Amino acid sequence: MVPMRCTCLALLLVLTSCDDPPDPPPPRRDAGPPADAGGAMDGGGVDPDAGEGVDGGDAGEDFDGGDFPDGGIPTCTAVEDDRHVLSTDPGGLGRIVGMDAAHDSWGIVWHETREGVPDVFGVRLTATGPGTVQRITDQLSRENTPSVMANGTEWIAAWVDNDESISFEVRTQTLSSSLAPSGTRHRVTTTDALLEDSPTLINLSSGPFLFYIEDDMVAGTRTAKALPLSLDGSAAGPPQTVSMDGQRPGQVALGELGAGPVVLWSEGIGATQDLLLQGMTAAGARRGSPTTVTSESNADGTVDAALVPDLGGAVVFGVLVGGVRREVRFRAIDGDGAFSSDERSLLTPPATGTDASITRFAGGFAVAYRGDDGSGSTSIRLLLVDVLGEVLADVPVSAAQPGGGRVTIRATTSRQLAVAWADDTVDGVEIVTQIIRCGS
Repeated sequence: MVPMRCTCLALLLVLTSCDDPPDPPPPRRDAGPPADAGGAMDGGGVDPDAGEGVDGGDAGEDFDGGDFPDGGIPTCTAVEDDRHVLSTDPGGLGRIVGMDAAHDSWGIVWHETREGVPDVFGVRLTATGPGTVQRITDQLSRENTPSVMANGTEWIAAWVDNDESISFEVRTQTLSSSLAPSGTRHRVTTTDALLEDSPTLINLSSGPFLFYIEDDMVAGTRTAKALPLSLDGSAAGPPQTVSMDGQRPGQVALGELGAGPVVLWSEGIGATQDLLLQGMTAAGARRGSPTTVTSESNADGTVDAALVPDLGGAVVFGVLVGGVRREVRFRAIDGDGAFSSDERSLLTPPATGTDASITRFAGGFAVAYRGDDGSGSTSIRLLLVDVLGEVLADVPVSAAQPGGGRVTIRATTSRQLAVAWADDTVDGVEIVTQIIRCGS
């Protein structure tokens, strides 16, 4: 692990010499409208029948929000008026809130029990605040782990439910620009003897792509599956196996490198856990052997990634140091999948943190996490870092609860950031979002 150093001038030179942001992806294979921007990479979960837990997020091509006029480090601020509590779920535990970014807005999805019925809800967030909350599902079955992905001016959502099926299956649904349901709902898995969880979407250069976990409760196995999607959310091919025998993926993050899509997850037993990076083909099949990202076998299971073809990017993940201290680590990866930096900490003691998320931003990265800066109070914090993980700015975002699940941060191509997360409170689980305004 490389210690942080205070070399501000050198860091500024590194940041301002970074490559220009990648262009938006080409039109999708079905000749639909081009995506405004990607911008979500999160995911993961627990068994749907094992009670509430860490829920699947979203994934997609991650853009950096554009260059700033002077090429310098942007100034970012978060104020109370830009903090919005979207909902309070009276039951359950923390979860990852699905989130993706488009050109000038964000799509946010979550599941909750409202009026006694468990459903999936969504909202479009703009610089002026959230729009009308949309009820994406309206049925008596239980819905879990929703994910969302920008799809031109509209969106695609994915989740699992047991509506008209013996076990939990993955469903997809196109959504309007306001995240209201539109088009046909698709059941993309049909394995009634198995349980699916952790559906995670990513907008690849070739089109929409879905990753999920197939859980065999009898055999005690968890198998990673993936398949490409059409623009209407339907399967564009058969499911492919990503994991190897004996692996048990948990929370996941997705990205794309020069050779194709990649997935990251923690693997191990007890206190010994490594973060693995596994390549996939365009069809979703396993490509090659997994690469170990962690260097100390102390991953805590939380992970997010900002990886795009040719440029590569970076991964953030939580670790448990000495079995007691939680810390956020960073590792840069080039476009070919090789490490371009050592694993390094983004926090300086006594600060602690976990639940980190990352997005490309202003020639480097923006990282959000849940932690304690040493004051004894938990908050959501924003770090602006360069391409090798050197911290350039540390910004307080919002007060938060110690528990609730991984934070998600995404950047629009119009140069703004937003964060979404869940807080475990005495009244239930609060779904919260905060706009972060940045300028030169």
